[in-house]
Amino acid sequence: VTSMAVIAASPAPATGALPAVGTLSVKTSALAGGGTVTIKGKNFTKVKSVKFGTALGTHLKVKSASALTIVVPKHAAGVVDVRVMTSSGTSKAVAADKFTYVAPPSVSKVAPSASSLAGGGTIAITGSNFTSVTKVLFGTTAGTNIKVTSSKALTVHAPAHTAAMVDVKVVSKYGTSAAVAADKFSYVAAPTVTAVAPSAGPLAGNTSITLTGTGFTGATAVDFGAAAGTNVVVNSSTSLTVISPAGAAGPVDITVTTPYGTSSVSTTDTFTYTTAPSVSSVSPSAGPLGGGGTITISGANLGSVTSVLFGTVAATNITVSSASITAKIPAGVAGTVDVTVTSPGGTSATSTSDQYTYVAAPTMSSVSPAGGPLGGKNTVTVQGANLAGAVVDFGSTPVPGVD
Repeated sequence: VTSMAVIAASPAPATGALPAVGTLSVKTSALAGGGTVTIKGKNFTKVKSVKFGTALGTHLKVKSASALTIVVPKHAAGVVDVRVMTSSGTSKAVAADKFTYVAPPSVSKVAPSASSLAGGGTIAITGSNFTSVTKVLFGTTAGTNIKVTSSKALTVHAPAHTAAMVDVKVVSKYGTSAAVAADKFSYVAAPTVTAVAPSAGPLAGNTSITLTGTGFTGATAVDFGAAAGTNVVVNSSTSLTVISPAGAAGPVDITVTTPYGTSSVSTTDTFTYTTAPSVSSVSPSAGPLGGGGTITISGANLGSVTSVLFGTVAATNITVSSASITAKIPAGVAGTVDVTVTSPGGTSATSTSDQYTYVAAPTMSSVSPAGGPLGGKNTVTVQGANLAGAVVDFGSTPVPGVD
């Protein structure tokens, strides 16, 4: 018996035309995917799956041999091929199947990074993926006048906002930029003035004034009414110094201006220009070296006087009214001094009307004759020093006539 081997041929593989992609109804997506794409082409019979790069699309619906729909899967940013797979094979990569996953915007710089509460300024934002921007948020408030100049730059007008630091977020059809340190934006309140020291000064100006308040950082001007102060020095956000300009008699409001606005006027920002005091008379106009008596000083603009000087020596116990001052006379040396008074408006000018003379006590060196009759009436010569205006007593009895 001759054995025979039967050789059976294996079945031929399935054959058929490969699918081909002709058009995509949508060619871009956010990284999260989710949108529906209509793919047109040919040989879509018995489609098994559709890949976007390496990710499988979902909810495949074959409409015909030349059309299908698919929900875009999530994917990393970049350009991928959309490939259709059937039992006959996979479509070849062609230009028509290119699909781009676009990352959401990102913000790398905001300039300037602060605004007044009123907003309105133009803000330049640098970053990436600014294509298809729909809005720019300052916190939760949308900016206006958005102008996208490139995929990496745009400008926007800051909206009004309350005082706060917020994130500037760029929103596009592909998502919203994540909050980062570079997107911080500050809304800064206008400055306020809560105290002025000193609160008055001379008409000529040139007084160093310290202002207390808030928001002084970056101060660009300090105005006394309509006149600009000079030598502005910002010590801190709550303190600055300025030299007063010349002004007219009366009160003015001091306002501080920064890039974020000008302080509102209030009762706490008032500075008063004051006329310098003047002295028209002093009474008494002379007295002993030891002082101690009370002097009355008459003149004008005396109501705000803060000190009284006899030469360079300060008087004490000062009582002030608009037209006169009383004070305790200090000790001094023999001679004539000017009595000057000082107020925030300045110091009185010296004149013959303000002079006070310190007179030394009299001394006797001899009496001639050294004696006389009980009935008196004889002439006695007294010699010594500082005898002008002297009153002579014999014991407790005054002499009626002294030459």
